[in-house]
Amino acid sequence: VFLIETFSFSNSGWNRLMAVTVAGIMVPAFFSGLLMLRNYGDNATGFILTFTLLLMVWANDIFAFFGGKSMGKHPLAPRISPSKTIEGFIWGVVGSFIALILCQLLIADYPLTWAVSIPFAVIAGLMGPAGDLAESKLKRASGIKDSSALMPGHGGMYDRFDALLFSAPASIVYFRLLGFFSVL
Repeated sequence: VFLIETFSFSNSGWNRLMAVTVAGIMVPAFFSGLLMLRNYGDNATGFILTFTLLLMVWANDIFAFFGGKSMGKHPLAPRISPSKTIEGFIWGVVGSFIALILCQLLIADYPLTWAVSIPFAVIAGLMGPAGDLAESKLKRASGIKDSSALMPGHGGMYDRFDALLFSAPASIVYFRLLGFFSVL
């Protein structure tokens, strides 16, 4: 793909080349954060942390969408993604916390204390939308609406994982800085 874009006669070849290059480096690098989270601690801990992060990110997306649609008035980043609002962002963070609370209450032997869990939800609540905005900026710079045609109307496959690409590595950094096992 890199060679095709390099020798393309299209005027948008440079933008597409940069998008392919960045995506070709960024996606594997950031997805390794998700794998590292899954392998963190023992098997059960890694699974629970990954499951919790997935739920927090998905809840963030859902709450941000519906909160922004119903109450959104103030644009969050109008030049990058005109439909995202500050109100939607706030509701997204609320969604991350609701998902965390459900995991804490419903998963037997949840491996994190509340003091360690709350920043974990903040990371998902902040880094998820950051990943989404970064992906939107890449698409806008490339002059494309969807990153692929695999899921029409959903922004493409990359759009399904953009929030995880930022929140998983940030979570790993958080747990490593915290000295995760000494806090449990």
